[in-house]
Amino acid sequence: MADVKFAFYSPDSKEVVIDKIKSFELLRETHAPCDGLRLWFTAYEATNEIKRVIMTIDGVRVFNGYCDTQRETGNKNGFVCFIYARSSACVLTGIEAKPDSFGSASASAIYEKYIAQYGFSYEIPEINYAGRYTVAKGTSLYGALDGFVFGVTGKHIYIDAFDEIKLLESEMVRVLDSDIISEKRLINRGDLLLGIDYKLTGDENYAHHRVSELMKRTGVTSKVMKNLSSLTPLQREKTLFSAMVKANEEYVCYELDVCGLFVAELCDKIRYKSVAFGNTGTLRIKETAYIFDSKGFHTRLKLVEDRNLEEISYVDE
Repeated sequence: MADVKFAFYSPDSKEVVIDKIKSFELLRETHAPCDGLRLWFTAYEATNEIKRVIMTIDGVRVFNGYCDTQRETGNKNGFVCFIYARSSACVLTGIEAKPDSFGSASASAIYEKYIAQYGFSYEIPEINYAGRYTVAKGTSLYGALDGFVFGVTGKHIYIDAFDEIKLLESEMVRVLDSDIISEKRLINRGDLLLGIDYKLTGDENYAHHRVSELMKRTGVTSKVMKNLSSLTPLQREKTLFSAMVKANEEYVCYELDVCGLFVAELCDKIRYKSVAFGNTGTLRIKETAYIFDSKGFHTRLKLVEDRNLEEISYVDE
């Protein structure tokens, strides 16, 4: 059985002691900057205000975040309490970046300008871009760095439980040998996108085309049109790549519920023997949820096929 521990701290950094944890769910998703922790517990008296939460599994820190919501309901038997906390990336998603424009930008320069002062460490390779990068009004500190990194590399950033900024990527291969409670396969053809017709200037027609070779082979015909004339080259590439990956990366996905806490990182490669669907090949983790409830400890996984994103995304015609 997993050894799961929580530590709770008040706004003045004093430890807050709670009574008995009834259930929890820690959700991590590749498309969300912050992990989300939902936790229910009982108490004999009102609980002091909780600001920070740390969670470990078998001695390894898996969550470090801040409480958004603390709700307590009193009755004759004491209190039933609920908290919702987001991982420390919420500090950066909650602060708007000052608009600016960078010539010959680098990821480290954007980090130094916007993020270094908040205590997060920079643990990604140096990324440079010879063109201009603009941070628009309304962009968060997180979005300022993530937008640049994604535009240049096609990869998002994430912030781990030790406040380290890393690339959201992994070549780790894990074998899933836990007992499977349930498994589900979804084939999502309705949202698939063959391509994008776009224009680069206001007075031209939608004369540029980006087409997915993968979607072409599977008989998809859906297309959209986008006016990209107001965007910089980096912003255009980010918009095109993001739209296509978002539409097509969940073409085939699997949702598993397995016994115990299967601790893995987002984007890890997973191999498992499917009882229901036979050989699934190599899959990647898109979502994980570590859960404790009436069924005990279990892990919910959302897995997508491990495809070449350039094939899912597009070749210009």
